[in-house]
Amino acid sequence: MSFASKLHNNRIAWYPSSYADFRPLLYLNPASQDERSVSIPDVFLFSDINETVSDKWVSGNKVLYEDSRTKLTATSVELIDILTLPARRELIHSIDAGGRRNHVYRLNVLIESKKFSPSQATIYYAFCENTALARYLIDIHAQVSHLVRVCYGEAFGGSAASGAWLFNIISELGTECLISDKPTSWYLDRTNWREADEFAVKYFRFPSPNQNLRFEETNIVSWRGTNTYWNIIHQSNFINGA
Repeated sequence: MSFASKLHNNRIAWYPSSYADFRPLLYLNPASQDERSVSIPDVFLFSDINETVSDKWVSGNKVLYEDSRTKLTATSVELIDILTLPARRELIHSIDAGGRRNHVYRLNVLIESKKFSPSQATIYYAFCENTALARYLIDIHAQVSHLVRVCYGEAFGGSAASGAWLFNIISELGTECLISDKPTSWYLDRTNWREADEFAVKYFRFPSPNQNLRFEETNIVSWRGTNTYWNIIHQSNFINGA
C-alpha cells in the first residue's frame, strides 16, 4: 500500500522540519489532554530534508529518544514508499542528497514515561522538502488536523523559508490545531516572509490565507526552550472536503 493510502481517513499531526524532535508524541498523548485542551491525532507525520536522523534506525538502534523521565523506542521500522517530490534550490540550503531522499518510513513507537502509562503511536517520517510535501498532502486530500511549526527555518534542517507559508495551507488541509512558536499575527506580517516563502506559495499554487478563520489560543507551552502558542482553529468548511 502507498503512503497516500495509509494516510487516508486518518487525522494527522504534521511537524515539518522536525529532525529528531519527537515531543508531539508526548504533548499530544491522550494522557496529556487535561493540560493541553486539544483533540488528539490518529497518526504522526514528521518530515525533514536532512536524512541523518534515520541513521540510527537503519543501523539497528531503535531508541529514538531517552532521558531520565522518557524513553521512545521504535518497535518496528518499515520503508513504505519512495516519493518523487522536488527539492528546489530556491527552498533549501545546500544539503547533499543521500540515499534516503523522498523515502517514507513507518515506525511503531513505544512511549514510556514516568508521567503516564506506556502507550503506542504510529509515526510516518518523510525525508522530503516541506513545501513539496505540503502540495502532496493537499493533492491526496489528507487531513492535517494538527500543524506544528517550531524552530522552522533556523538552518537546522536546511529550509530557506521561514515557515510563514504554512498559514496559507491551513484551510486546504482541514487543520484544527496550530502549534507554533510564533503568534498568529506573525504569519500575516509580510516582513517575516522570506523569498523562499514567496517562491513556495507561487510554485506550489498555495492559496491566500482564509480570512474567515478564527484562532482560539488555549495554551502556551514551553518547547525546545521557547514558548509555543496552541490555537484551536474554527473554520466552517474545510476546502479539501475532509
